[in-house]
Amino acid sequence: MTTAETHSLLDDLGLGRVIWIDDFFEASVDRIKDSLMRNPEPLSGLEITGFEEAMALSSDDDKIAEFEEALITALNAASNNDLVALNAAVRNRAARQENEQSAVPSPDQDLPSDTILAACKMLRVNEDDRLGFEAGLARLETLGNNEEQVSFVVDLQDAFQAQGIGATAGVNVLKKLYARDQLETVFVLTHETDAAAEATKEAEIAEQLGAELAARPAPCVISKQRISVNTEAELSTGIQVALKRASLRTEIYRVGQAAEEQAASAISTARRDMCTIPPEELDGFFVGRAIKDGASDLHMIERIYTAQVTKSVRNMFVENDVVKTAVGRIRRLRNVPLQFPSDISHPVIARFRQDEIWLDQEFLKASFAPISLGDVFETADQAPRKFILLGQLCDLTLRDNGSRAVFSGDLVQFKPIEKREDKLKSVDLKVAPDGGLMRFDFNKISPVKLSILDLAALDADGMVKISSDQKPGTGVLPGQSKGFEKTLKLLKAVLGEDKAKPEDVVKASARCQLTMQIDNPFNTIAKPTQKIVNGVPHLSWNLVRTGRLCSPFIDELMDRRLLLAGRRALDIDYLPHQE
Repeated sequence: MTTAETHSLLDDLGLGRVIWIDDFFEASVDRIKDSLMRNPEPLSGLEITGFEEAMALSSDDDKIAEFEEALITALNAASNNDLVALNAAVRNRAARQENEQSAVPSPDQDLPSDTILAACKMLRVNEDDRLGFEAGLARLETLGNNEEQVSFVVDLQDAFQAQGIGATAGVNVLKKLYARDQLETVFVLTHETDAAAEATKEAEIAEQLGAELAARPAPCVISKQRISVNTEAELSTGIQVALKRASLRTEIYRVGQAAEEQAASAISTARRDMCTIPPEELDGFFVGRAIKDGASDLHMIERIYTAQVTKSVRNMFVENDVVKTAVGRIRRLRNVPLQFPSDISHPVIARFRQDEIWLDQEFLKASFAPISLGDVFETADQAPRKFILLGQLCDLTLRDNGSRAVFSGDLVQFKPIEKREDKLKSVDLKVAPDGGLMRFDFNKISPVKLSILDLAALDADGMVKISSDQKPGTGVLPGQSKGFEKTLKLLKAVLGEDKAKPEDVVKASARCQLTMQIDNPFNTIAKPTQKIVNGVPHLSWNLVRTGRLCSPFIDELMDRRLLLAGRRALDIDYLPHQE
């Protein structure tokens, strides 16, 4: 890779002007003087004439004023090359101190001038845009929010400030940058991490920025290790990797902005359109139909909003100019390789995946969602067993009169596995929270009484349990309330025969039996346990609803279940088998 190739990439990514803020560009005599007054060590070992008197006075605490005067005289008389050498000495001293205190090994010297100047050339940083920290902060004040697209490279540490203060100089510049009402690509240059851990350092900086970062993509860290190279090709490769890392975030952020606007517009349009429908038709087609099917009164409205937002965002990806530009830029970066992590560790990745696969327990509890296809239950044990509810969705649906088309569904056990196997009576799906496989075993299946399983939707913790004085609660659907009254009446008949009823009598009642199978793995949930609390009988089936498997995974599971149930069985062949 060459400088010309990097320039071409900058053009394709829309990155024009670059401002570089770094203590390397510090040319202020006053700032060099202040740094040497705090610590004159960088003067030793330098072959610079004119600083002999200042060096002689530097160790005498009683002659600080004389030392300062001699230092000012020497600096004012120093050549530009001498000031460059002093600048490097101050920065190298800071690099040594940083290496001594940092958990990440780093060089004892800062980046050499040849490397920084070559990087400036490669990024097309103009002479006027190469600034020290004070000059950089001043430049930010002069930039308007409607300025041309500007990118920034910011060194994380200012060696010319006091130790401790200088370490936060870069973050202070970043806070100023992120206060601007402009989406800009920001790079952070640092010795405090190696190339493999740049993402970790980015997370630390994001935490330091706090609220300033709330509505912007995080800055891209460039480890100085990445550009501490010997050839133009290696430097170009390092910079192009940094450009890809930053641009991926920036372009995906732009797509997110467009999607946010598109979704808001779609909801606004759908709301306006729905309010043009006569109330009689709203009630008949939407609210009334939802109630008839046993769903929430606003179920159809939810479907309409969801469908309109989905349609609008889907169209955005082929029609929106911002999105099409982002696609082109990301496509341009295909040939710039990034090192793929050995493990996927960022929690957001797992959360996004889980949100596609599962409805979580908190949503189901908050909405009092009726029992349905794909509901997952776990035993309340130290080593929980997991089960999933299967059945035709229309049959499982609880109607507004408290009834449903079937008495029972199928409860199937599933558990995590290491390796996929092709078996007739099991299905292996990649739906585990850690991205692994789960085996749904049709050999371990039992009919389950839905009227008892319904109790999970009425319990604050999602438990399948009931007490003789329990009420259905507010917020539940009419069908749930009526179904609960029927279930409570049946169970009260059991509980009411004898308040001190022995445990084995309760378990002997068929009304209390949850699953037809009573052996392993259903042995701890088939029959309830009874306890008396303040004179009130309670029954619990040792089962809690923890989530719901979403399409297309539950569709695949149901398809395989129906294929298995509908397969043809052949008579046993009484002739000897021929090998």
